[in-house]
Amino acid sequence: MLMKFATCNVNRGLKYLSEYFSWWNINKKDVPTLVEMMEKDVIRVTDPDFHQDLHLLEGSNYDSSYKKQVEKAKQEVLGILNGGKLI
Repeated sequence: MLMKFATCNVNRGLKYLSEYFSWWNINKKDVPTLVEMMEKDVIRVTDPDFHQDLHLLEGSNYDSSYKKQVEKAKQEVLGILNGGKLI
């Protein structure tokens, strides 16, 4: 059985992102779509104390109607990690 430890709590999720990427002083304005998706429990961010790599996981309220917003949230994170360039 595979277990993943993740949160949809926005403040905790942003803290986790900051722990994965210590050079990134992240705030809600950096990733507004990710924040919205975490608030709705559509996306969860994995806990760095349990996972070596960052994963954005489907939350309890994920369904296919959120596919475009989830992709946008991932692009927000990837864009910052790639120097502001969207992939």
